Amino acid sequence: MAACVVIAAAASVADRPTRKRTRVAMGTTEDYEETCHLGEGAFGVVVKARHRATGRPVAIKRLGAVLGGHAALLREAQLLEASARDNPFVAGFRGLARNSATMALCLVMEFVGPSLD
Repeated sequence: MAACVVIAAAASVADRPTRKRTRVAMGTTEDYEETCHLGEGAFGVVVKARHRATGRPVAIKRLGAVLGGHAALLREAQLLEASARDNPFVAGFRGLARNSATMALCLVMEFVGPSLD
């Protein structure tokens, strides 16, 4: 009788749809050359940078530590990754970059100009 319960439980677990995890591109801040400071606010600092290999301009956002650190940044990265695919009004998400000296993470996004207005 106990074996039947285990098999039934295993079958119900196998029938559940699995949620596929998305992988976010990870680079280093050495891949980018900062060109200018765009802004600073309650959530962090945004700078304009140039990708050294491609020359493509990007915006790099560093979140403040008081907002939850890496957990908040990873949550925002997942949100940007999911919404940028389907929504043309969301700035493109390029991935994450880690500063090798401080181990701090930052978001790398499409540069859309000095203002979203």
